[in-house]
Amino acid sequence: MFRKLVEDIIYSKRPMLGIKNQMHSGNIILAGHSGAYRLIAHIIHQGGLPIQEVLLFDGLYGQLDKFKPWILSDKNHSFVHWYTNKGGGTDEVSDTLMNQLKRENIEFRLVEETIPETQLPQKATDPFCS
Repeated sequence: MFRKLVEDIIYSKRPMLGIKNQMHSGNIILAGHSGAYRLIAHIIHQGGLPIQEVLLFDGLYGQLDKFKPWILSDKNHSFVHWYTNKGGGTDEVSDTLMNQLKRENIEFRLVEETIPETQLPQKATDPFCS
């Protein structure tokens, strides 16, 4: 289904772009927040097109059986997951994935960022609390 969607978009945009020759999809990057992980997992598993990068924003709640094989299938694949480390579930699943990769000696990079206590929102009226 994903392949057909991409082909339909490419076909329908050719006249608008003034392109007369056949067009093909290039590098495909999938990005999503939270529950989008389900759709992205199924696209990389059976979408019918090569996906080069996956970017998840606090969105790794499961589907490791789809993400991990994709990560391991090509050393040029890029998988980036930004997540909060204070509950919600993505922290635990991210830890599980990292532990699995460690056990298999697969390199990855973990970059932790912290916000100084003085920069955290203090009350609901703080402009960063919306």
